[in-house]
Amino acid sequence: MSVENPTVEEEKKGRGAKNRPTPGRRSGNKAKAVTTKKQSQGNIITRPFLAVFRFIGEVRDELDKVTWPTREETIRLSRIVLVVTIASAIVLGLLSLLFSELFLAGLDNPILLLAVIAGAFLIAGYFWWRDRTSHPSF
Repeated sequence: MSVENPTVEEEKKGRGAKNRPTPGRRSGNKAKAVTTKKQSQGNIITRPFLAVFRFIGEVRDELDKVTWPTREETIRLSRIVLVVTIASAIVLGLLSLLFSELFLAGLDNPILLLAVIAGAFLIAGYFWWRDRTSHPSF
């Protein structure tokens, strides 16, 4: 039975040589938290200003981490958004026109309106039934 070095065994367990947990990646935040506590101890007049300046500094730090798109990516993505927006506007406009004309025709002939509503319910019921039977719940 071979016994390894105790410090090696402790390091395998995630503990350092002094039998303490090894510091994580966020250990640097603890040092910042101590300094921010000291900074936030100003008087009632300076505390809001210090908080605003600290917030602006943190926003600047986060903006430095952002990967901004190139000009070509921005143009390409803007074109995609415009095309999808225009296409969806056309489709929704046509659907609105179709349903308004159908409703106006249904006001003139109520039997036609009832037939269309019944057909819509039958189609929706078929798809609902098909989904329920093809994917049974447990």
